[in-house]
Amino acid sequence: LYAAYTVHISNPKVNDRDRQLRQLNTKIEQKLEFVHITKTGGTTIEREGCLGGVIWGSMHYFEDLFECKSSDIKAWKNEKHVTYDMVSPWHMPPRIMYRRIDDEMNPYLGLSKLFTVVRNPYTRWVSEYYCPFAGYKGADKNNEDTMNEWVKNNILTLERAYANYTERQKASKTPWKIEPPVEFGKHFINQYEYVFDFTGIKLVDHVLHYEHMKTDFDGLMLRYDYNLTLPSISEMHTYRTDVLLDKKLTWKNLSDSTVVAINRFAASDFGAFGYKPVQTLYQSETYSPDPHDGVCTKFRPGESRSCLREAE
Repeated sequence: LYAAYTVHISNPKVNDRDRQLRQLNTKIEQKLEFVHITKTGGTTIEREGCLGGVIWGSMHYFEDLFECKSSDIKAWKNEKHVTYDMVSPWHMPPRIMYRRIDDEMNPYLGLSKLFTVVRNPYTRWVSEYYCPFAGYKGADKNNEDTMNEWVKNNILTLERAYANYTERQKASKTPWKIEPPVEFGKHFINQYEYVFDFTGIKLVDHVLHYEHMKTDFDGLMLRYDYNLTLPSISEMHTYRTDVLLDKKLTWKNLSDSTVVAINRFAASDFGAFGYKPVQTLYQSETYSPDPHDGVCTKFRPGESRSCLREAE
C-alpha cells in the first residue's frame, strides 16, 4: 500500500537526511521522546508524563490538557483542520513528519531517544472500535455482528483509499507532496510505519509491548532516571478497563472473516513486533494476544521471517 513512498525515499541521501534531522535541534534536553500510536495506551503515558513534569506527545501541542500547562509547540492551533498534516500531528509517523510539517512543530528533532508502544493488531482493532474519536458511533455497539462488519468495512475503505493514494504518487514527479488519506485522521495506521523508515532502519529506539506495558514502561523510566511509573492496567483508560462491567466485546468476538481481514491489513505489524496471526479466534481459550517473539531490529514488509530480533 505504501510502495510509492519507497520509490522516492529509498534514495540514500534522503535517508541520511532523515537520520541527521534527529541531531539538529540541540535545545531539546529531555532524554526520551514519545511516539504516540493510536490505541496503545499512549494517552495514559502522556498524562502521567505531564503530571510528572515531562512533555510528551499531544502535550507538546495542547495547552491545559490534564490540567497541565505544558504546550511548547505554539505553531499548531487546535482548530478543525482538514489537512492530513494538521490533524493530530502527534500521531504522525516520524518517517514522514519532517517532510510534511515545519521543524518548529516536530518534537522528534534533537538528541532525545524515541520510544513507543505497540499492540497486538486484533486487540487494537477492538479498541479502535470503541474509540470515542474514530470508533463506531451507531446503535447496538456491544453486538458482535455490528463490530465485525464495522472492522471489515473500515479495512476495505482503508485499502481502497491507500491504493488510490499509491496510484497518485506513482503518477507524480513529487510523490512526497501527495497528501495521505485523511478520512480517519491518523487512526488505523499500521504500527510498523512509526518504528521503521522506508529502507527498514529502526527509527524508534525503544519499542514497548502494550501487553507488558507497565513493566516495560517502568523499567525504561528507571533506565533513563525518570521518576515516573504507570498505574496498573485496570486503572488505565483503555477499553479493557471495564469489559465485564459494560459487557464490552473483546478479541474473542472477532469472526473468522474479520480475522482474515486483519491478518491481511496488519500483516507487517504481526511480523515486525512478534505477534502471532491465526485463522480463528472466536471464543478461543488457547490464543494469547501477548507477543511470542521480539521486535525486528530492521524491517521492511515481507521480510519478518528472516529478521534479526531483539531479546524479549
